[in-house]
Order: sequence, then structure tokens, then C-alpha cells
Amino acid sequence: MLDELFEVLGKLVLLGGGGAVIVYQVFKFLAAKWLEEKFKKNFQQLVHDQNKEIERLKTELTKSFDRAAKLHQREFEALPQVWDKVSEAYWASASLVSPIQMHSDLNRMLPEQLKAFVAQSELAEWQKDEVLASSDKTKKFQELIYWHKLSRCHTATRDANISLSRIGIFVQDPIKDKLQAILDLVHSALVEDQINHEQPPLKFTDRLKTDIDRMRSDGKMWMEEAEALIKARLWEN
Repeated sequence: MLDELFEVLGKLVLLGGGGAVIVYQVFKFLAAKWLEEKFKKNFQQLVHDQNKEIERLKTELTKSFDRAAKLHQREFEALPQVWDKVSEAYWASASLVSPIQMHSDLNRMLPEQLKAFVAQSELAEWQKDEVLASSDKTKKFQELIYWHKLSRCHTATRDANISLSRIGIFVQDPIKDKLQAILDLVHSALVEDQINHEQPPLKFTDRLKTDIDRMRSDGKMWMEEAEALIKARLWEN
């Protein structure tokens, strides 16, 4: 449209006369209106497109924040649960494999005291009878009760592994890896200790202790490191 008006205007200017001036003024007015309308439409379209993009970004950000908030909440709930399981498995097992053991001296108990003590223990009935009939009641009790304690430790370790496996997707890898390393070491130490107590039990000088010793050194250090990581993560959230 503007090109055609320029062409007409050019011819009128060449011919001269007042008509050219009039047409030029008309053209100038129409061109200004056309440019104004064109700019207004383009500006409105630009504003519309920008608003659509802003709404899209707001929606994406809202979804991202909601997703992050839900994940953080699950992590906040998961960390104390799995830490409780791992701690239970570690400390129960550390107590079991410790070279320092505290036991009641059944041989020095009075008959009624002995019967009550054995009766409230977790031994099976036939095991209780064995203890009461043994000449060295303390030793027999220690031999039999060990397997019950070992079973509890294996159960606690298994439960901790299951818990970590189930909620591990909500736990950051450095924490998850540290907890898994602790549980693997606990399991290895329990296996060593079990072998030491198999019938007949190994002599003290022949007993396996590589992972048992590591559990008391590396294991304790890893527990402290894991605790620090979990505390930092919980307070960070």
C-alpha cells in the first residue's frame, strides 16, 4: 500500500503543482496512522506472547518447587527412620562382637534366683533345662544365649538394609553410600564372629577378627561421619 502511494506521490512531485503537496500531506497522515496501528498490533502481540511465556515459566517453577518440597519432606522423614535402623544394627552388633563381655555369674546365684533368671531369659525351654542341669551354668548360658543375640543382630541388620533399600531414593548418595558401607561391615563382622563360635569354637588365638577390628575402628568413624552428614542435611532443609 505504502509503495503504491510513494509511486503516485513521486509522479505528482515530478509533475509539480499543489496537488502533490495535498497528496503528500494525506499520505503522511495515512502512513502515520498505518505505522501506529502496525506498531500497536505488533506490540500487543509481543505483550501477549510474553505473558504466555511468563505464565508457562510460572507454571513450570511452581511444579518444580512443589516437587522439590515433596522430595525434601520425604527425605526429612526418611533420614531419621533409616538412621535409627542402622544405629540399632551397628550398636547391637558392636556389643556382640566386643572382646569385653559382661555376664551374670549364674554359678553363684541362689537356687530360686537362678531359676527366676533362667526363666525370664529368651532361651527355649529345653535350653533352660540344659543350663539348670549343667555343672558350669554360667558357661552353658553364655554358649546358648549367644545364638539368640546373634539372631537379633542379623535381624536388625537385615531390617536396616531393607529400610535403606526402600527409602534410599529419598536419601542423597553420599549418605546412602556411607550407611550401606556401615551395614556391609556389620554383616561381615557378624559372619566372622559366628564362625568363631561355631562348634567347636575356634581357639582365641585362631579367631577371625579382621572385620571385627574394622568395625570398632572404621565402623565407629563411619557412624560419626554419617551422623554429621544427616544432621547437616536435616538442618539444611
